Amino acid sequence: KELPLPCVLRLWDAYFSAPPEGSLQELHTFVCLAVLETCQDELLELDGDEELPQYLQHLPAMDMGRVVTSALNMRDDCLARGLCGSGGTRGAL
Repeated sequence: KELPLPCVLRLWDAYFSAPPEGSLQELHTFVCLAVLETCQDELLELDGDEELPQYLQHLPAMDMGRVVTSALNMRDDCLARGLCGSGGTRGAL
């Protein structure tokens, strides 16, 4: 839900300069997955009933360049495998 402002600004910069392949919504899906991947160790240590929602609502600062790079790599891999398509033609992606 909330990222520190410098992370949000870096993320918007990445969205505005993203390669034209695929949709912005599709890229955002992969950014969300990359954020979860980046925080994976911390998420696995949390108590799901109380700590997990609190953590997700107030995410820590993270290297958004790394997150965006990971998201683009995930999207490219998904496209290469034919699991998603530009414009979100495959299910929720």
